[in-house]
Amino acid sequence: MKTALLLLPDFALIVLGWWLSRRHFPERDFWSGVERLVYQVLFPALLFTSIAQANLKTPGVTGAVAVAVGATLVGVALAYLVTRMRLGPMLTAVSCAQCAYRFNSYIALALSARMFGEQGLAITALITAVVVPVANFFAVAMLARGAGRNLMRELMRNPLILATLGGLVFNLLGGDLPEPVWTVLKRLGAASLALGLIVVGTGLKFSAVQHRALIGAILSIKHIAMPLTAAGLALAAGLTGTAQGVAIMFAAFPTASSAYILAARMGGDAESVAATVSLSTLIGMLTLPFWVALLGTP
Repeated sequence: MKTALLLLPDFALIVLGWWLSRRHFPERDFWSGVERLVYQVLFPALLFTSIAQANLKTPGVTGAVAVAVGATLVGVALAYLVTRMRLGPMLTAVSCAQCAYRFNSYIALALSARMFGEQGLAITALITAVVVPVANFFAVAMLARGAGRNLMRELMRNPLILATLGGLVFNLLGGDLPEPVWTVLKRLGAASLALGLIVVGTGLKFSAVQHRALIGAILSIKHIAMPLTAAGLALAAGLTGTAQGVAIMFAAFPTASSAYILAARMGGDAESVAATVSLSTLIGMLTLPFWVALLGTP
């Protein structure tokens, strides 16, 4: 119940975005500008600060990261198979495929801190540092193929990948910035939490979702196959305590709200992605309490 209540505000922001875009701000140009702001400035600021300031020496980090990467790669492989099953148009398939293996890092960081404290937050931050570039690589690769874009050019200018890698390098080199700079970056990142979800809501059109088999397959990977894979890998790796809990919960988190923004900016089927993200958030509210109970987390 506590987990569901923690996720409720995020889902409410998506609904708010849907309502605002239809009742008060119907101009698409307005929301396109907000999308660019979130994608190019706010999300990168959040990723950079969370990773640059993470404690990378927390016990159990290596095993948890390995499990997270393994589960992600399984999700990527299954998502690729789904794109070959012709359950919908190729552009829709490659746009939605990313929802099978990406995760909402904002929900992940919030829940990890609440349930596992500073240690869980540090492990989640490192998982984010490692998995985000991996997941974004495959997401951009599939979208570039489906939308006819140049893969390397898209990767080289992807702000999410650049911010994540930049934060990791900055952390490993022991870099620091003046406190006012950190404050500005943190406030920019905090703004992305609400605006990112609101932007997702602006693209919601459930009536336009015609490829239910495709979206159902994607969500099955995200909310069934990936958590089960992570649980198996954690057991095989002998993980216990916080490292085990964070690794398994990571795979069960709802998909990334930025998946919609990536699809929109790369000419993909953003509407179908928005619906998939929203459904994933709703499903996450229902399934995360199950995984928490299974882990014995208070």
